[in-house]
Amino acid sequence: MMCPVTRPPTAAPAQRVCPHCARIAHTDARRCPFCRHAYTRRPLVAIAALLLVFAAGILGGTALILMSVGDRVEDELTRQVNTVQRDLDRSVRSVGDDLADQLDERLRQNGVSTP
Repeated sequence: MMCPVTRPPTAAPAQRVCPHCARIAHTDARRCPFCRHAYTRRPLVAIAALLLVFAAGILGGTALILMSVGDRVEDELTRQVNTVQRDLDRSVRSVGDDLADQLDERLRQNGVSTP
């Protein structure tokens, strides 16, 4: 005699937690029976948010680096300008002193007294 074929018991619907309302439901449906939102999360929004944060971090870091480099360049340029200005002032003073000495010498040669 043959044994009757028994069917396996039907599985109960899976227990699911809604990511929107956080309620538990035993269902195979794609949407929460309580709030009607989909059980699946939308990864595109999360990825977009992460990319936005990543881009802001990169741009912020780049801005900090460029500001630091700009400050260093400005400091170096200021130092070089001050050096050139000091050298120019010395040269002009030297030319003025030489000119005064030559004028004094010429005036002495012509017999004019200088103070």
